[in-house]
Amino acid sequence: MRKRNQNVVPLSSVIAWKRKNKYGSIADLPDYELADPEELERQAIIKEFGPVLALPVSNERVFRPDIDEEGVRCDAFASVDFERSRAQSDTLRYKEERLREELGHLIIWQDPLRRRLPQKAVYLVLKYARLGIIELDQIDNMDMYLLAQSHLRELRIRNEIDEVVERRCKRQRRVVATMFRTS
Repeated sequence: MRKRNQNVVPLSSVIAWKRKNKYGSIADLPDYELADPEELERQAIIKEFGPVLALPVSNERVFRPDIDEEGVRCDAFASVDFERSRAQSDTLRYKEERLREELGHLIIWQDPLRRRLPQKAVYLVLKYARLGIIELDQIDNMDMYLLAQSHLRELRIRNEIDEVVERRCKRQRRVVATMFRTS
């Protein structure tokens, strides 16, 4: 059996492949004198759009203010139809959506913890933690601790959602009341 020489580098890693110019070359012309691909593209665009680019353009810009002399908006967005169709930003609805999204993520996060623990123990520990009978620091099992902590957070988020919904309802009742008062 023939012994391999350990100091020889394989031939494939020694050879450096020299990549040829992908656009080709001319025999008597060095590659650095050939046109760049960007230059060729520019020439093709000029040839194709030359008549359009040759049209005269006035450099004078027309300035149209959004507000006329009397301070009234006169642009395209000043119409009553635009104001009526544009949705008003509702920060309370946005906050409610974000809280509901966070609540959904939290419930999904709790699911594997609930499956690992005995259901009766989960029920009792969460009930006692919710009532304040036990503190979170008194829970020794890490899964149960994390579940109780996230359950209390879930309750806080649900209460906050209820408060936001109540504030939205009050605001809507005020808006409806002012609409009927003014008409």
